[in-house]
Amino acid sequence: MNKGVELQVKQMIQVLLGSENVTVDVVYMLEELHKQGLLSEIELQSFRNKTKLKKGIASC
Repeated sequence: MNKGVELQVKQMIQVLLGSENVTVDVVYMLEELHKQGLLSEIELQSFRNKTKLKKGIASC
């Protein structure tokens, strides 16, 4: 994942969860948002699929 995008996602997660410091994996935090009802299953799966696709391309 692009470092700039990762930073933006972490900042959004901080705002949504009211956390001062987000140091864990972005996918884990998105799963936590899903558990709280702030992210739909479709949105979570879409992010996971995009992440897997990029990892697959990077390994070629």
